Amino acid sequence: MCIGRQWDKLTKSFVKEGRDKGKATDLTKQTRLFFDDDGSTLWITFINRRLYWGHLDKSAPTPHEDGDGVWRTVVDGWRSNDRNGEPLTMDHLAGSLTKITGFRGTSCNVDMAEYLIRRINGKKSPEVERAVVALKNMKSCA
Repeated sequence: MCIGRQWDKLTKSFVKEGRDKGKATDLTKQTRLFFDDDGSTLWITFINRRLYWGHLDKSAPTPHEDGDGVWRTVVDGWRSNDRNGEPLTMDHLAGSLTKITGFRGTSCNVDMAEYLIRRINGKKSPEVERAVVALKNMKSCA
């Protein structure tokens, strides 16, 4: 159904499995995001208290050899460091981002997208940058 882009049929199959219409629609939307991604979506996950990130290859999903499901390649593999090589550990990320570890699904929107992208790019928040400059200025006056 997914490879054939039969999204209405997929939603109906979720309902037949006992899910209500709203949940079935949500599951279909999550699945569709994975199948329709053209490589422009930033995908993240948390494993062992680290944030991993990447973009899917533009090629179509490939069926597993056993016929059970599909997979897509992440360009350059999953990464758990920022662009400066610093590890993206949960204890150094905002709680408002790490709270999504409680989400039990395939995909969800990240409320803190700007923060996430800034962290992946190895940039500090404007508040932290101002504090670093202030501290440096204060030390130079001593």
